Amino acid sequence: MNAGRPARHPLVSEASLYSCLVTRHTGRAVRTSIEEQVAGCAGEVLTVLDFRNVQVIDFSCADEIVAKLAWVAVEQRREGGAKPIGPRRSFVLVRGLEEYHWDPIDSALRRRHLAVAAERSDGKPVLLGTVDEPEAQLWHLVCEYERVTPAPLAGELGLPEREARSRLDGLHRRRLVLRQAGQYVSFRRLMVESSRRAGGRRESRPG
Repeated sequence: MNAGRPARHPLVSEASLYSCLVTRHTGRAVRTSIEEQVAGCAGEVLTVLDFRNVQVIDFSCADEIVAKLAWVAVEQRREGGAKPIGPRRSFVLVRGLEEYHWDPIDSALRRRHLAVAAERSDGKPVLLGTVDEPEAQLWHLVCEYERVTPAPLAGELGLPEREARSRLDGLHRRRLVLRQAGQYVSFRRLMVESSRRAGGRRESRPG
């Protein structure tokens, strides 16, 4: 799992997963490793789960890894209602999805009434888990714009701007988009911006 911290930007942590994800014990070990690596982060963190090399995943692993990381992202507290886990705000993106990944992950999320942003292996953005049609429509529009204020989306949906903002805030509460200085940002855009900042730092040389 590699992480880079863009200046004044959420940290993006990418986890490349095992090729065979079966049994709850395996899933718990993977999730614990991811949580430990982001636990010291004080700001916002996008955890990217890369499924490109995953050949097999069962329901128990999907529940332990994806669903529980998504639950922590939304709840941000321990089960007893005590102090927060890890970063102040965390988000989850699942990438590299193939058809055989879909059912176990989607089922695990639906069982907990959760949702996560995802990308198929061809890069197409999709939502997994429990979402209604208005949420999905709005989320796809944010993905198209990549970085947008409520006004253009209100126009496209035929909604008052205040209602569009309220719905966008709902997506943010569900950790499906990032909210930044009055704008709503897709995770794909966040990763592009993060990569550019990281590239700029690598190219700089001391004089």
